[in-house]
Amino acid sequence: MQTKTKIERSVALTALKQRNENNFRNLGLLNPSFTIKFAYTPKHREDMVVSMFPSEMECTDDIYLELTDGNNLPIHEEPVLYKFKHNPFYNQGEYEVIPPDPSRNKNSETYLIPVSELEIVSNSVVKKETPKKVFSTAMLDNSDKESFSKEKEDAHYSEMTIRDLAAILLKSPVSNKKWLNTLINSTK
Repeated sequence: MQTKTKIERSVALTALKQRNENNFRNLGLLNPSFTIKFAYTPKHREDMVVSMFPSEMECTDDIYLELTDGNNLPIHEEPVLYKFKHNPFYNQGEYEVIPPDPSRNKNSETYLIPVSELEIVSNSVVKKETPKKVFSTAMLDNSDKESFSKEKEDAHYSEMTIRDLAAILLKSPVSNKKWLNTLINSTK
């Protein structure tokens, strides 16, 4: 049985930043805001999260990070670089806030950021799964095709309604957007 030894955070931070130098160079980043974050699943949640301090959330730059375990060791053998895109609305209820707990040496509130919200910007190990069904505009009727083809880019997620989110999560065609309902029906 192999035992992992906890590495001092500053040593792990330096080593993991160094191992991502090629990733930074490939992304054209000279001096990125980089940190390491312990990825975990809190008892009251089902998803994996990282904790961010207010000072990190207030940073106007995107933050690049590598995920670690409780011993400050990377969770991936090869470098996998994630990006947390700056969100100026972080303190308006979008993220769960954990209040300070001086009894546990936690003197600042922290924000729980779902790992699913982090963008993988460079990696050599993680492969995306191929979807079971591929969506094609051939599945749309003519009025849907017209509105679908008029969209040069996808809408920003800020335009998504709660009903749209419920439709996606429940995999049920309850959206007021006909194209989204068609997409959901086509993947069943």
